[in-house]
Amino acid sequence: SQNQTQGSKPAAPGRTLWTPMAEEAEDRREALDIFFEISSILKTGLNKESLNALVGLCELGVNPEALAEAVRDLRAQKEAAALEERRAGGGAATPGRAGRDR
Repeated sequence: SQNQTQGSKPAAPGRTLWTPMAEEAEDRREALDIFFEISSILKTGLNKESLNALVGLCELGVNPEALAEAVRDLRAQKEAAALEERRAGGGAATPGRAGRDR
């Protein structure tokens, strides 16, 4: 595809117009694709949007370990809420779960 800045003339056929911003954006997309591939191999469960947000926060100086802890906490809260919802919605009537309460 051809990259153009607004108001610039189109590149000649077969040539791509590269600006520093376009090159930076392409580099970022490529890096995110690599991070996403690694994330998928490691089975992190992060989608591209979430991974992009986390990378962006790291670039802004947020501590990666603090981000990882926040992700773990959010996942634990989500699991606890889902468990509570199952219990409130009659989860005890589910076969094999009757009488079990954690």
